[in-house]
Amino acid sequence: MNKSSAVEVIDLAHYWHVVRRQLKKIVALSIVATIIAILVVLSLTPKYSATTALLIESEEARILSIEEVYGMPGNSREYLLTQFEILKSRALAERVVRELNLVSVPEFNPYHKNHGKKFSIKAFLLGEGEPPTDAKILSKTVDTFWKFISIAPVRKTQLVKISVESQSPELAAKASNAVANAYIQMQLEAKVGLTQQAVDWLSERMGGLKNRLNESENKLQGFRDK
Repeated sequence: MNKSSAVEVIDLAHYWHVVRRQLKKIVALSIVATIIAILVVLSLTPKYSATTALLIESEEARILSIEEVYGMPGNSREYLLTQFEILKSRALAERVVRELNLVSVPEFNPYHKNHGKKFSIKAFLLGEGEPPTDAKILSKTVDTFWKFISIAPVRKTQLVKISVESQSPELAAKASNAVANAYIQMQLEAKVGLTQQAVDWLSERMGGLKNRLNESENKLQGFRDK
């Protein structure tokens, strides 16, 4: 019994005729898709990103060994990781929101009249409800602004990049610098507070030593009198 192998022949002319018959539809679909893509791109709000580089020194010259007084570890890696978490903290974002008054910026304040709220079925059925309090507006603004902050440590350095996204390039640059300045201010306040605690501790110790010295002198004088 002989077996014959079937050879599949691709008829290019047939497919070309099919394409030619549907050419108008293909061109029309391509034009519609292109127009839709252009409209979508034009409707998108542009976003700008500004980056500020910050140097975090792990070792600093100090007059008194405050870390040793309070038993604080001096591991530089743990210190840098701690500083990165502080930079990413919500408390730092709130400082910037208050400093730059970002509550008045529609893109960060979801309750702003120009924010461009989306349709809500809940609001449509139940109404808008009570107006938000100032505390809630501030909280929501901080949460929104917080999402647009990114912290990226530079490998094998003590540098960290602070980036902020905004619809305004000027505001993005201003906000990234404000985050860095807020961090520096927080560090200064923390150092002042720690130094004050050390001064209070030393003053207390000095007072105790002075009392003990007076007691010793009184005992010595009593011994002499005897």
